[in-house]
Amino acid sequence: MYFTFLLFSFIRCEGGDLPYDDSYFTGQKKIDISSGYTDDNIDNEEALSSKPKPTPEIQIPLMDIVGYREVVVGVIAVACIIIYNAGKNYISKKIATIGEKFAESMRRYFLIVPDSFKGVSKHEFLLYLTGRSGYKGGFVTICFSKRLDILGYLWDKIFGNKTKITFEFICEPLMQSTAIYSLGKSLLREYKPYNLKETQIPELGLSVFTDFGKSSEKFNDYVREYGKRHSNVIKQIDMNDMNRFETRVAGRFVARFSFDVEDIENIVDDETIDFVVKMADAFVTLELDEEAYQNNIRVRALNVAKDVKVDPQMMASSMAEAKMKHQSKKNVGKSKKE
Repeated sequence: MYFTFLLFSFIRCEGGDLPYDDSYFTGQKKIDISSGYTDDNIDNEEALSSKPKPTPEIQIPLMDIVGYREVVVGVIAVACIIIYNAGKNYISKKIATIGEKFAESMRRYFLIVPDSFKGVSKHEFLLYLTGRSGYKGGFVTICFSKRLDILGYLWDKIFGNKTKITFEFICEPLMQSTAIYSLGKSLLREYKPYNLKETQIPELGLSVFTDFGKSSEKFNDYVREYGKRHSNVIKQIDMNDMNRFETRVAGRFVARFSFDVEDIENIVDDETIDFVVKMADAFVTLELDEEAYQNNIRVRALNVAKDVKVDPQMMASSMAEAKMKHQSKKNVGKSKKE
């Protein structure tokens, strides 16, 4: 319907180039049929000998085709391509250098460490490690700040988002201690039901929330010592028997350390590696004092009993029995080795 209307619009247009309105008939006299004139009255030779005039070439200025809007869009597109390629090359070179140094440093503590990081996304890279007593395995994750698109780059610059490095160890504690150690800006929602004791570390702007009892002081000293002399900023530390991360399918005991990297050139740092392994080893060998142990068992039993509707005392007894069985298995294994 629309095309039919368009066709008739062209037909009735006086300037349209129709068969009866071309250059062949240009300059011809109009014939009035009522006056008695016919085609015989027309000088055909003169009409046929007349040549049509060539159509003049029309040059359209470039700015009539490409406006300021198109120029701005083109400049932005070129800038985005340049930033993307520059960021991609930077990340590729940096992660290749980091992988070699990191593998060498981590092999001081773990037997099996790949030579390079595996890419999870364009900004995130992961290194798997295992082969150490008291550990099922672990991961080191490096997440670079946004560098591939201009909006992401500006977003991270404006809000101060930095490159992050995370160490996550799946532990097999010798004593299977039921305990929580959380270091961060505030108490996480997951730990609110467990009556954790708060200890502030004002020089770092962080607080410790734990039920380690007297043993917590040793861990706090490690944190203070590291924080005083290192540029990497501790973001969060979680050590507990309630793994809430993606690795929970591999084990419930986890030691996880997250840092903001201030100096990207110093991301492979032996002091940071020594610190996280020392903290994780202390968690693996943790033995709670009797008061802290009994308190933790009671609190856990009360919280679990609410969900499964079981007598709290029975739940506490079963948890204590499970721990005793685990300790007896460990002792039998040690005696066989001796």
